[in-house]
Amino acid sequence: MRNFIVGDIIKGKKDNGYKWTEERMTKAKVLNVNGPKMQIEILEHEESYYVGCRESVDNTYTKFELVNAKKVTRKELLDMPIGTKIITNAKTNNEYVYDGESFCSKKGCIVEYDIEDDLTLDFCDEEEYGTKIVKIEEPTYSTIYDYSIEAQEMTIAEIEKALGHAVKIIKEED
Repeated sequence: MRNFIVGDIIKGKKDNGYKWTEERMTKAKVLNVNGPKMQIEILEHEESYYVGCRESVDNTYTKFELVNAKKVTRKELLDMPIGTKIITNAKTNNEYVYDGESFCSKKGCIVEYDIEDDLTLDFCDEEEYGTKIVKIEEPTYSTIYDYSIEAQEMTIAEIEKALGHAVKIIKEED
């Protein structure tokens, strides 16, 4: 799940713990993001319009929901991390994953010069690749394998049993 970025329009979720959402804030614009905190400009309340800034609110989806995302630029797309996925408006096989140089699938790759500033695609075969990027998903990572093994305490008898034979302890020379 991505954090909010500058330019996103957000609204507070009900019962999120922030007192100001009790004022029924329905729309705010993200002005600045500094690590896990962000500054927002409140644009609308349920019953009135209000302009003001709030600082140091969590930059996550736990307290807010997205109303409108900022339009991603071509440069921002190409600066995204490896594993970013784009989806085009092609009818089939429309998912491509970023490998650091291009967006690839089993059928081919979309390279940097194929992507226009407005995220349209410059291809001869529009049916195969599509004409526009319609969705961008940042990668999420979960551990599926971790080889870090902690030292296990064992007696010499337990080591010999595990190995299936006797061991002789010797002192290493410097």
